[in-house]
Amino acid sequence: MFKSLLGLSSAFMATSALAAPPAISLDTLKDVTRTLASDEFEGRAPTTPAEDKTIGYLAGRFGAAGLKPGNGESWFQNVPIVELNADPKMVMTISGGKAPRSLAYKTDMVAFGYRITPKTEVKDSDMVFVGYGINAP
Repeated sequence: MFKSLLGLSSAFMATSALAAPPAISLDTLKDVTRTLASDEFEGRAPTTPAEDKTIGYLAGRFGAAGLKPGNGESWFQNVPIVELNADPKMVMTISGGKAPRSLAYKTDMVAFGYRITPKTEVKDSDMVFVGYGINAP
């Protein structure tokens, strides 16, 4: 899980419904951008120590701008995150001809999916080969 800043727009809207939104100067925008782009924030990648630095910095800036958290007393909500990696031992087996044929991952084929399942099967389906279209004798 990683944390996401929650409801900047809803916090802004709640604040703006009561009073005029705070003015944000061009210098402030440049300063925030320069800070977040600096080496100190190490790319701001989720699930790294740089994420904690980044969300802490942003929450502090939001508070300093007079905004209120959008999740009760918290600026954050948990967001599930999933990493999908192809198994290098993956094999695609094609049947229907004289004998089944197995294709090795990366050598003979590349396959991936966006479903979070340990195994994907396609049964009794037509198959179309889409080659490179290169004629290089």
